Amino acid sequence: MVARVLTAIALVAVAVYCLVSPSILPLLVLALAVGGLALRELVRMESWGWREAGFGALGLAASAASVIFPLPYAWAGPLLLFVLGSAAALVAPESLGRFKPARGFASAWVAAPLASLVAAHGWSAYPGSAELSLVFLAIWSADTGALLFGRKWGRTPILPEVSPKKTWEGWLGGTALSVVLTPFFAAAFEFSILGAVLLAVTASVLGLAGDLIESQLKRRSGRKDAGGLLPGHGGVLDRVDSLLAAAIPCLMLMQAVDPALFHVKQLLP
Repeated sequence: MVARVLTAIALVAVAVYCLVSPSILPLLVLALAVGGLALRELVRMESWGWREAGFGALGLAASAASVIFPLPYAWAGPLLLFVLGSAAALVAPESLGRFKPARGFASAWVAAPLASLVAAHGWSAYPGSAELSLVFLAIWSADTGALLFGRKWGRTPILPEVSPKKTWEGWLGGTALSVVLTPFFAAAFEFSILGAVLLAVTASVLGLAGDLIESQLKRRSGRKDAGGLLPGHGGVLDRVDSLLAAAIPCLMLMQAVDPALFHVKQLLP
């Protein structure tokens, strides 16, 4: 437990520094590091060959291009890629037949949300993109609350065949914690309190979905954790699965609540 707490503190400190830095470079470096390590874990879990790796490169390229030429509502392209990547990851290999290499497109499941977060920092209307930290706060507080409440009061598994330790009691506790903390910090940024509550609920619901997606992949590959890099947490994918699923919808919600938050422009004629 001590290792888990110390690792979490270190991760939060690094993330906060990258988010509030006026330069986009620290967050870009962090996203590349997280993305590379997470994709390495995905390749090992899924036992990809060279054909899957080729489709994976295609997914990475598409994810990068989706934020280079944004639409007026810039998150539509990355969201589509994330959905396609999630579907590619979840489809059982035997059901694809000769199209098995298409599972490699699951790389977009990791790359598209990370690309969107880096782009959001660059498009932020405020120096340092401190408001972007609300997305992380909403997601991580829900995730942490689910763990703490689940350990103490968890009794009813959500999907026992996929993730036996994920309980409704834990998820509700995590949602409540996020609903309390996110509006509290949103007030400092003059962000809508109602919008912050919606952001917290969205982060909790989709964060749970992201956790279950990764749990299904681990169960299929017979692994307890995606990796062992982070003491007390497992692998990088184990730490960012909720973030991957919730990031783009949370960005969409933030821009819908406050259209001036991101200066997103149409770059194509």
